[in-house]
Amino acid sequence: MAPQMANAKVPHWVEVVGRNNQITAEEPEKKSEITCMALAIYYEARGESARGKRAVGEVMINRTKSGRFPSTVCDVLLQHRQFSFVRNGVVREPTHNGAWTQSIQVASEVTLTRIVSNNWLFFCHCGRNDGTRVGNHIFY
Repeated sequence: MAPQMANAKVPHWVEVVGRNNQITAEEPEKKSEITCMALAIYYEARGESARGKRAVGEVMINRTKSGRFPSTVCDVLLQHRQFSFVRNGVVREPTHNGAWTQSIQVASEVTLTRIVSNNWLFFCHCGRNDGTRVGNHIFY
């Protein structure tokens, strides 16, 4: 059965160590935020460039700051009907490969710095003309 991410806890399958490009934040809540953001990046942008991955992470941060969405990255991730890879509050375990490692790296950077270069709240893999294309996604 897929692990549940209830109450923004780090899933049992995430190795929380300080080496080998794994999560390095010291505080448990930062580890959870990085994990949740890494999941969003992995499932939404694992085939994208570093800029495309970062853009997804920035949307997550922008949502936490907007007042229109939950105030934590994990709550944004688990918000009902926001991400197709989340099913009833459950996210399946990612394949532990280079794409997962890259997702953790980008998520760590975005989560720990909280520096964003845009005000996007949404993105899609669609034919919209009113946003900014980054890789295969339109951000708006």
